Amino acid sequence: AGVLVRNAGRREALEGRAARLRALSRVNHVISSSLDEREVLGAIARAAAELTGASFVSFWVADEAAQHVTLRAVSDERPGMDLPFTSLGFGEGSVGWVAAERRILDVADVFADGRFVAPAWWQGRDLKSFLGVPVLLDGSLLAVLALCGRSAFRLGADERELLDSFIAQAAVALRNMRLYSESSLYARRLETLTGLS
Repeated sequence: AGVLVRNAGRREALEGRAARLRALSRVNHVISSSLDEREVLGAIARAAAELTGASFVSFWVADEAAQHVTLRAVSDERPGMDLPFTSLGFGEGSVGWVAAERRILDVADVFADGRFVAPAWWQGRDLKSFLGVPVLLDGSLLAVLALCGRSAFRLGADERELLDSFIAQAAVALRNMRLYSESSLYARRLETLTGLS
């Protein structure tokens, strides 16, 4: 009986690891095949929800010059449609706190923490916990990944490592999308100048 229990535990662990690797593979595929911000960030949000068991994940893109973050993608459109805000200043609310402090914020009970705004939204979705992760690249804040759950997040080493991988991929994807956008704008300006001359 003990051998059967150990084997069942090992099998469950292997299946969990395989599911995490499939999620990582899906994210890699989307990032390498698309420059659509909503599609890429949405894939990362959905994969993060699947990996962590989060009920809702949102992706907020940062504008350091303006000191605010803007909602750009969610793991599930239903709770995302009626968020009471889609833009926050640095330091405002939990997502704004993560942006301002550039640190992970892990809160088991959002109702006992003053950094959380719109408690009715949290209650209406039966959400209680929060894990906010800054997306940094070369010292610049690019975004904040916000995970919301019904119970406290207890991520093991494998889940933390995979979440770090998603964050790194998100940073590279955001940088690539910005570079592409800037080069497209530059190309259009050159076309206009060429046409005028």
